[in-house]
Amino acid sequence: MEYYLLLPKIFKMRKNFFLVVFLSFGINLSAQKTNVPDDNFEQALISLGYDDILDNYVTTANISNVVSMSIGNKNISDLTGIEGFTSLARLSCDNNQLNSLDVSSNTSLTTLFCNDNNLSSLELGDLPKLTRLNCSNNKLIHLNLKNGGNSIITNGNFSAENNPNLSCIEVDDINYSTQNWLNIDTGISFSKDCNSTYVPDDNFEQALIDLGYDDVLDNKVITTNINTVLSLTINSKSISDLTGIEDFVALTTLSCSRNSLNKLNISKNIALTSLGCSFNNLTNLDVSLNTALTSLACSSNNLSNLDVTFNTALIQLSCHSNSNLSSLDVSLNTALTTLYGYNNNLTSLNVKNGTNSNISNDNFSVQNNPNLTCIEVDNINYSTQNWTKIDVTASFSTDCNALSVETFDKDSYKMYPNPFSDKIQIYSEEILDEISITTLQGKTILKTTATEIDLSSLSAGIYLIKLVSGNKVVTEKIIKK
Repeated sequence: MEYYLLLPKIFKMRKNFFLVVFLSFGINLSAQKTNVPDDNFEQALISLGYDDILDNYVTTANISNVVSMSIGNKNISDLTGIEGFTSLARLSCDNNQLNSLDVSSNTSLTTLFCNDNNLSSLELGDLPKLTRLNCSNNKLIHLNLKNGGNSIITNGNFSAENNPNLSCIEVDDINYSTQNWLNIDTGISFSKDCNSTYVPDDNFEQALIDLGYDDVLDNKVITTNINTVLSLTINSKSISDLTGIEDFVALTTLSCSRNSLNKLNISKNIALTSLGCSFNNLTNLDVSLNTALTSLACSSNNLSNLDVTFNTALIQLSCHSNSNLSSLDVSLNTALTTLYGYNNNLTSLNVKNGTNSNISNDNFSVQNNPNLTCIEVDNINYSTQNWTKIDVTASFSTDCNALSVETFDKDSYKMYPNPFSDKIQIYSEEILDEISITTLQGKTILKTTATEIDLSSLSAGIYLIKLVSGNKVVTEKIIKK
């Protein structure tokens, strides 16, 4: 009987207990705080109305529903607390002093501008809604964008330029990123695994397998197997694509001659002192960042331009047999001792570097450049006496611009017949001051101004004929039957 009389009191006590627990839980929930240790970040939040006092904390409920936030140019060095912005879709934190940034908890992010900081680390995690990213002008070493949704990020909405220490970006699809994300530094590659290096050319990868740097033909090689390699010789391997060479960052010697390369990017191989890439199909070769180069052999390609002005340590240069190469300037290469530039189509050659006396006759050859009439040098007498491997049509000068040598218009002269048996006729719209016939070895046979020349006494073979009219000169080959 007494037990039943006590039941109402027991139920009332239990009700009061649960009420106290519930109220306590509500108070704790409303008082939940997010740590914001950076005073400049917290001050920015105060200015935006999300906080009211500088105490390294902000009420979580004040920020959890924020969708867009711009806090650029606030001198912020630590963005700890950003994880509390769980609804954030757009974040601009550019032009601050951030060294690292972790937005992996902000899974609603569609837009992130974190450019112009000091970021070496950017943790994106899985952000499947991300459509815009600008992380340019930082110091990123790694960048992982592999989130399963890369295809919604277009080229105009992606930029990772000016991150000099970044060599690899991890992505969903290498081909998509390569074709669509163009705002990256030269030398950066895309990979599904940045712990490995993408090597799409099977012949290149097989060469690496043969050298012991890889073990299976799968279009990739473990980066740590190659990033300390000092010397790499892969000549005559039928390689057409050297993608992957960018991760050989310690390389000092690269020999890749006699392959099928039509491009070669060595902008990340800045330790290179020796490069041999002759007998390929290269149309362009940029060595402007390879300032440590002392030896460059790029002969027998299809180069139309070669700029070595930044390669002031260069000692040996072999660039012969590039039929489209019309100009070469080595005037800043004061360490040069060897120059082979024969069998090109040079019309301009400047060797005036102040140290011509270091180049011997054996180490200087620019023959078979039929349109090269003037070679700019330090001293005319020294070059004339010591450099004999030049065409008879070429001469030395300390200022080739002063000579103002021009060539004839192709339609303004004719030599016929060619090949000839006895006589050769010359027609010219210009008044000819001199006509000379020489052997290929440079021996002068005759000089005349006559436009009909009897050469019946010559032996069968190939000769050179030079027409001179004022400052215009042209040299052609003629054949005696």
